[in-house]
Amino acid sequence: MIYEVSWVTTFTNLDLIIGKYGSERAKSTWERLTHLHWGWKSWLIGALIIALLFIIDGAYRDHKKEAEDRFKDERRSMDFTNSQVIRKMNEESEKLKEEIKVWKDEAPKLCPEYHAQ
Repeated sequence: MIYEVSWVTTFTNLDLIIGKYGSERAKSTWERLTHLHWGWKSWLIGALIIALLFIIDGAYRDHKKEAEDRFKDERRSMDFTNSQVIRKMNEESEKLKEEIKVWKDEAPKLCPEYHAQ
């Protein structure tokens, strides 16, 4: 930002100095090099290019917003699905803990010779 401001300030000061103190030849050369003399066709082409850029930018922003909304929806559904999976896994682990308790109690009765060691 400061870099851009310094260029603008330098250019403005140079324009003022040449405009006030420059010779007629220097003024005409400066005028020819820095001041563009465009006709209405150039302005029309410039306006059309700017309009096209606005249209492309608007389309890009719409597409980006739709993609972000889709991502948020997918993320929400994944979070919901993940919580369901976690709940189901917790239920299964509780069932397995109960089965382990039963097998700890029943195993000595089923194989007494193995558990006697």
